[in-house]
Amino acid sequence: MKEFCFRLTMEDYYQFNMHHTYHAPANKRFIFRSRILYPLAFIACAALFAFGFGDIDTSFRFAFSVMLTFYALVLFIFHDALIKRRVRKNIARCAQDGKMIDEGTRTYRFEDDQYISATKTQTVISAYSELTRVDEGKHAVYLYEGAIRAHIFPYHIFTSEEERTSFISFARGKTGECRE
Repeated sequence: MKEFCFRLTMEDYYQFNMHHTYHAPANKRFIFRSRILYPLAFIACAALFAFGFGDIDTSFRFAFSVMLTFYALVLFIFHDALIKRRVRKNIARCAQDGKMIDEGTRTYRFEDDQYISATKTQTVISAYSELTRVDEGKHAVYLYEGAIRAHIFPYHIFTSEEERTSFISFARGKTGECRE
């Protein structure tokens, strides 16, 4: 039986949202569109304005083409910074509106056939079959229940690298994932 007791910080929520944005299967298309397709579309529009539309003033065509090309480069170069800014703003807005889930200290107990998640307001007993995948991020381990709900286990709660590796292997074994 494994047991963890910890409190999540705003940074833990931020790291989860960043991990989810870049690694969730549902977001793969969004990342491709925002990083590649949108800049290409702006460059294509710039080319159309630069070489087409004979009735429009040449200086206007040139200025508009430069503006569209500049915007495409900004989207491409600063893509990660824009995503980080969006995630930080969403978390701040949720915290401001009181929608941030801060249940204080939480305790997870992993038994042979189930795991128990307890906070000061509720205790939830779940079967391992409810876990859909285990992700190892840069700052935490994420146990997903469905597409967007995940249990966050920050690396700082583990006493050693071996304990973290053991927990990941244990969780993957319970979900049926066989990934090295």
